[in-house]
Amino acid sequence: MYLFNAKIENPEKLEQMLVGREQIVDLLVNAQLQHSDGGFPPQYLVIGPRGSGKTHMLRVVYDRLSKSEKYMAGHEIAYMVEDETGIGSYFDLLQRIFEALKRWSNDEAKTRFIVEQVENLKEMHSRDWTKTSENILLSFLKDKSLLVLIENFDTIMRGMDKKDEVIELAKLRDFIQQHQQVSFIATSQSLIHALSDVQNPFYGFFNVINLKRLTLEESFEFVRKIALSENDGDLVEFLESHEGKGHLEAIHQFTKGNHRLLLVFFDFLRAEFRSNLSDVFLKSIDELKPYYDSFIKSLAPQQQKIVQYLSLQRIPQKGTDIGRNCFLDKSTVSKQLSELQRLGYINPVNEKGRDKFYEVSEPLLRMCFEINEDRNGIIKLFVDFLGQLYASEQLKEKYLQYNYMDRFQPENIRKQYQAEAGIYKMVKSQYLKDWNLSEEDEKRLASCCKPEEAEGLINELAHPKTDILLYNTIQDYIEHRKWDELVAFLDGQLIIKPNDDYLLFCYGYANCAIEQYEKAIEAYLKSIDIDSNSDEAWYNLGNAYHMIGNYEKAIEAFQKSIEIKPNDSAWYNLGYTFIKIKEYQQAIDAFQKSIEIKPDKNEAWNNLGNAFGEIGEYQKAIDAYQRSIKMDVFNDTAWHNLGYTYSINGEYHKAVEAFQKAIEIHPDYDNAWCHLGNVYANMKEYQMSIEAYHKAIKIKPDNDIAWNNLGSAYIEIREYHQAIEAYLHSININPNKEITWFNLGNANYEIGEYYKAKEAFQKAVEIKDDDYDNWYNLGITLRTLNDFTEAKSAFCNSLKNTKIIDNEAITNAYSRLLEINIVLNEFEEAKSLIEKMFISPEQFDYISELKDSILLLIRENNETELKEIFGRLLKLCVDNNKVDKFSALLSTVIFELLKTSAEIEPYRWEMLKQVFEDLFSGKPELTYPLRYLDIGIRYYVKDEKEAIYELSREEREVFEKFTKQPSSVDDNQP
Repeated sequence: MYLFNAKIENPEKLEQMLVGREQIVDLLVNAQLQHSDGGFPPQYLVIGPRGSGKTHMLRVVYDRLSKSEKYMAGHEIAYMVEDETGIGSYFDLLQRIFEALKRWSNDEAKTRFIVEQVENLKEMHSRDWTKTSENILLSFLKDKSLLVLIENFDTIMRGMDKKDEVIELAKLRDFIQQHQQVSFIATSQSLIHALSDVQNPFYGFFNVINLKRLTLEESFEFVRKIALSENDGDLVEFLESHEGKGHLEAIHQFTKGNHRLLLVFFDFLRAEFRSNLSDVFLKSIDELKPYYDSFIKSLAPQQQKIVQYLSLQRIPQKGTDIGRNCFLDKSTVSKQLSELQRLGYINPVNEKGRDKFYEVSEPLLRMCFEINEDRNGIIKLFVDFLGQLYASEQLKEKYLQYNYMDRFQPENIRKQYQAEAGIYKMVKSQYLKDWNLSEEDEKRLASCCKPEEAEGLINELAHPKTDILLYNTIQDYIEHRKWDELVAFLDGQLIIKPNDDYLLFCYGYANCAIEQYEKAIEAYLKSIDIDSNSDEAWYNLGNAYHMIGNYEKAIEAFQKSIEIKPNDSAWYNLGYTFIKIKEYQQAIDAFQKSIEIKPDKNEAWNNLGNAFGEIGEYQKAIDAYQRSIKMDVFNDTAWHNLGYTYSINGEYHKAVEAFQKAIEIHPDYDNAWCHLGNVYANMKEYQMSIEAYHKAIKIKPDNDIAWNNLGSAYIEIREYHQAIEAYLHSININPNKEITWFNLGNANYEIGEYYKAKEAFQKAVEIKDDDYDNWYNLGITLRTLNDFTEAKSAFCNSLKNTKIIDNEAITNAYSRLLEINIVLNEFEEAKSLIEKMFISPEQFDYISELKDSILLLIRENNETELKEIFGRLLKLCVDNNKVDKFSALLSTVIFELLKTSAEIEPYRWEMLKQVFEDLFSGKPELTYPLRYLDIGIRYYVKDEKEAIYELSREEREVFEKFTKQPSSVDDNQP
């Protein structure tokens, strides 16, 4: 049996075998190194099931930190044993810390100090033990900090007396808070209830890291590194072969990426190509049974009953069925299922619906019951394992070898063959139900006189599509990724066997690998013509179609593959293809199907979130991203997508946290920095926004979006020259980005560079000539430059590109056109504009936009023109029951005129008053503006100061507020 003990292995080997945990260890170590520069000590809790590499991680953390002279100059490390026992109080914990400090210290003086102080403690009264122990620790540390590396923290907490647990924890928390010298890196098999209770002193204390199981790729790397450390070159070569990878995949399915179980099965893999498997499997299981028995014995009886039931059923079960078959009432089974899920013994298969399905989290867990309760015991488990381990052709080959080759073996080996034959007969009955030898083939095998003759026939029968030599040759090319050589080889083979669907399939696979997708498609289609029931051929055909952008054909192929044999990858790729054609609901359905088959398919959860986000289902998108993160806390893409969705949903503080998490994992994630800048901008934290954009640009200088957004942030703080510089950088990278030219135009306009603004808006219009804002801002700039003809044309174009429901935009453009008509004395056109401007009642909500045009009209035109314009406008308001809107506009115009009354000749005031009285008499809604006009003329123009007292107090406040004129006092006077 391969033995591995993280506590005693050399550091180099531990670092080499740190697979799937590198980022977590880096995070823990860096947090400690940063603390050495000051700040509150970091506290971490790492949660993972037994055998998930927690001890390994803590040992690497210890080795790295203990080698850092700078860190150790300011810290002591208490590295506690894996299974601390007898801790029932805060005082007990302090004593174990003393033991750990003694165990790992190389300083005899420090060790002697602890020994002497603890001896003195024994002579004291028990009431003084805890306080004195704290003083001993503080005296030992002096001005240093303490790092406590402690495993199975959940067990330690459960070991405390229930009635005193909170009190004891409060003592520990008080000591940490008061002295701020103690930092914990703790591990736990599950989330401790006490830490999820808001009343508990340690609620929210730890930064929690949930360990994910090793992926298939990580499991392969882990086992490969073990083989390398053992200098087992043959095993390394086997693992890198197609067959070896297939076998490791089956083991990964059984072990679910558990470090300890992979170590147990290391011997099994080593035996795979050297001896028979059943003996090694039985030995491995014999080693594992006590390990799993301890799992079960730690549970309460009701929980044991549930795990036993799920183990023996072997397929997911409804919660209601679990309760009924275990004779547990609804509330009891619900509580126990939640607890077992929290402890990691079972997993929910579906998250939707009122009645969830559950299954045991580790397939091997069922062996504790199955070995004892199934009459076939461990043999049945082995049969299931072989069914996953081998492809059908390999199962056929082994079945034939053990059933028909025993007669050629020596007596001692013959018995072994016969035993294996019995196992493979069981395998055949379960996994090869539709395959049987013909009578003719049985006679041929029985008539073989030489072992090599029988071996050749067995190879032919097990691999009917092609001979074994050809099969092995192809697999060798694939394993070594010699795609060009494989294509050339298959070109020759297909001349001989043009209708061999296996060769055609491999030809398509190889051409895909070298990106010759059209050739691949042709090969897959020929293969499917021969065998239309090959789900793999349809699946790979879908991938090839996807790569050339023929998404409709890809969808058809994936759907055909699923129809033949549903699997998570086909559903996932189907969903991904639906996203490409913006069929988001169908993508959602496909991703959910993929997840039903493989609930821990991280990428499916992430893309499910993307699809929900595209249809505006932001909360569902957030839930999906959170599930993805729960499975992989270091999934920087999911953190980024979560932040982006939070920002769209207006949850800016949560968005900031998510983007910061993505950046913590991937510091050079330029898009995360850029989107973080966007969120800060939305929060009006412009300086922080600018810093984030600069980070993005430093990482990726050609990120034109970051440059553009940086310019917009500078605009908000009125740093227009820096904004212009940023926009020009963005344009140099991507000169065809219309929004950047538009923003550049606005920045230049703000600093009075109207010709440069004009050039920028013209460029924006050139790129996108169907955008209202581009034409409108160009018109404003041209109007400022007194280029009335071109401005008029620009405003007309803006109107052509305005949505009919955008009443404000329509009124703005018409108002600007009206100003130009008045300046150019185009009164007939001005009159018709007013008719066009207010074609719907909703547009009257924006009538105030006419203020500048009306002021211009009043100041420069005669009585007739005024009457015609105001008359048309009033009639439209009356017809649409909007006289109140007209009254508000009229009051605003009168107040603006009175502000500059000295600039208007007296006779125009009288003319204006007469026009208004003629038009508006008999209309009660216009009483107030006419009254304000009369009082204003008397007060400001005729200097009748007492006229103002004809207004009430409230009216006087309004009048004085809105007509206040510029001061005529000399600023140089005191």
